[in-house]
Amino acid sequence: GNDAFFITEKGKNVISGVAGQDQFWIVNAELPQNVNTITDFEIGVDVIGISGLDLSFDDITFNVDGRNTIIKLFNQDVAVLQGVQENLGASDFAFLT
Repeated sequence: GNDAFFITEKGKNVISGVAGQDQFWIVNAELPQNVNTITDFEIGVDVIGISGLDLSFDDITFNVDGRNTIIKLFNQDVAVLQGVQENLGASDFAFLT
């Protein structure tokens, strides 16, 4: 179904939402200490969430590493999207302050 995952500050999780429109809240008030891995992010369907920090899409950088995309904030890796090689856009993210 439509799932919402809220990642803790420790990180180092492997998350799979399976079917539906999923929300992966990878930052909740502070950056995770370790990178989280999302195994089935679907562009245009799922959303990456960032909350508790005054950030916007312009604050995010991306690195493509083989078949994966790495999401970075403040020059720190915060999440890996496995199997995602396409460009992510602002509509793939949600922000709450």
